[in-house]
Amino acid sequence: MLKSTEDVVKEVNKEEAKTERSLMKMVKSTEEAAEEVKEEADEGKRERSLMGMFKSKEEAKKEVEKEAKEAKTEEADEGKRERSLMGMFKSKEEAKKEVEEEAKEAKTEESLIDKAKNYVAEKIANVPTPEASLVDVNFKKVSFDSADYLAKVNIKNPYSHSIPICEIDYTLKSIGSVIASGRIPDPGSIKASGDTLVDVPMKVPHSIIVTLVKDIATDWDIDYELELGLIIDLPVIGNITIPLSRKGEIKLPTLKELVFGAKEEEKDSKEKEKDSKEKDKDSDK
Repeated sequence: MLKSTEDVVKEVNKEEAKTERSLMKMVKSTEEAAEEVKEEADEGKRERSLMGMFKSKEEAKKEVEKEAKEAKTEEADEGKRERSLMGMFKSKEEAKKEVEEEAKEAKTEESLIDKAKNYVAEKIANVPTPEASLVDVNFKKVSFDSADYLAKVNIKNPYSHSIPICEIDYTLKSIGSVIASGRIPDPGSIKASGDTLVDVPMKVPHSIIVTLVKDIATDWDIDYELELGLIIDLPVIGNITIPLSRKGEIKLPTLKELVFGAKEEEKDSKEKEKDSKEKDKDSDK
């Protein structure tokens, strides 16, 4: 049987309603899916935000730990510097104390040395020493190359034993110039408890004599100054020097004495040499 138009319309309407419901369902499903996707996206965003927060906290924690570590290191370095400075100050204090102690000890040593020196000086000052004086200076003779002068020194010994004379230094001056100087080693000894006369021979070269003769013209006497150092060896004390000086006039040899005196000296020398050879011959026999 053919369906009536009304039935057909009803079926069509029914199908349309069914289709509409299906479409509505599909739209709803799509909306729900979209909502779920949106929710999932929001959830992911929240998770990422939370992760970011956790990550920030971790980084912050690391930074705090790092800063704490650096602060601790700085404190340690600061403490080390303080200890070093304290050590330096302590070393300076100790050095200062050591210097003060050394200065004190040196001062004490100097004081002891000064006391010892003063003690020795007092003892030496009270020790009797020989007395000496220059008693004479005279022209003696003319030799080959010089004019010989002789100074005499008188020495008085306060001791009951002899005292050795180590050496005698002399300087003879005239008209402000040195005309003779020298040293006499080991000239002998001073006899015990008495006076000893010691000769000090001095030689003035011919060239200086000639110069002096030209300067003094017809006057054959010249002013002189003799400086002498007598070095003697005292028991316990050791060597001491007795300085002596004398001023006066001494005679110069004439040109004739220079010439003939030298010839006489040469003659005496030859005679002595001859006598010595004869003695050698006699001894050989």
